Amino acid sequence: MQQPFAFTTVNNGIVDFYYVNYNVEFNITFTNLGASAISNLEIWVASINNRTTGGLYESNLQNAYLTYMNPTPQAVLRDVNNPDNQLLYFNASIPGYSNYSIILRYNISSFEKMWLINPTVIENYNTSSEIYLNYTKPEPFIESDNPTIVAFATQLAAGVENPLLTVKKFYDWVSTNIRYQIQTEEHGALWALENMRGDCSEYADLFIALCRACGIPARKVLGWAFSDLVENQYLSFHRYTSYSAHAWVEVYFERYGWIVFDPTWGNSGFYYFSRVDPFHLAAIIGENVSTTGFNTTEFSFIAYRVSGSPNLSYDFTITLEVAALASLIKYYSFESLLIIGSVLAVVLFISGLISKRALKRALKSV
Repeated sequence: MQQPFAFTTVNNGIVDFYYVNYNVEFNITFTNLGASAISNLEIWVASINNRTTGGLYESNLQNAYLTYMNPTPQAVLRDVNNPDNQLLYFNASIPGYSNYSIILRYNISSFEKMWLINPTVIENYNTSSEIYLNYTKPEPFIESDNPTIVAFATQLAAGVENPLLTVKKFYDWVSTNIRYQIQTEEHGALWALENMRGDCSEYADLFIALCRACGIPARKVLGWAFSDLVENQYLSFHRYTSYSAHAWVEVYFERYGWIVFDPTWGNSGFYYFSRVDPFHLAAIIGENVSTTGFNTTEFSFIAYRVSGSPNLSYDFTITLEVAALASLIKYYSFESLLIIGSVLAVVLFISGLISKRALKRALKSV
């Protein structure tokens, strides 16, 4: 059983519970349904990369190894909005009634993380930093400067000064009040607030917009999420049915770095506040992707462009093998588990104390 991991101890403020090792194949096929050749078909495919949270308590979220690729891309491009994103660029010609296929195979290890965040040690934001400037500004579909969103965020956060507790207010409200309903296209934060419904895109967009409206850096993560996996299981997902595409969120706290939240799955009754399970696989960071000759919103792994109106179709299949699924709990001593419980108790106590003080201040001001 392959175990390519090195877990982080509780002393770093992060607890690892499980990891999953996947063998994943992405098969993308373009078909020319006409007699005339198609030339200059441009294709952009997200490269699955290693992921860390950054910050003082840096921790691996995902280790990805490309084990096979055919054909070789013409270029590997960086996203100017987020250099952590890499796009594989292909330029193809397809004769009449022929196919063009791209096959990518990865070995990916994904880790469950829970961050034990102490609200009292979160430092003030450096408002001139690149992270702060990039991830507190409005974007298409994340209308954090819209008066309706600003007013609502201010109302929800009234009397709360701590960034973590402010984020908890937003997370709880979005998870509880937005009704899950699959959409055929992304609508954005303002639409979600006005219509009180949406899928993972709207959950993420609104949660991010509320954070940014209060000066808290937040960003979207795009990838896939699975559930009820077992070891040696094989799964196949097709673009015409469902391939478990998903969007979730990372929020930045000084000292702690980027912390993962999933407001959509928080609606399911499971705990996804400052926690991510190993069934989330990330492909793209950020709402808007831009690189040489190409830009788009909510880039979901693949995009293409071709001149004219050729009779072209494409198919996209993900085949996934759960090569290993293991608990990391066994690597903790009894003393370490006591530390985890103690730290959680302290964090919850401090959070409750701060909330009570904020409530008292709010009542006094009435």
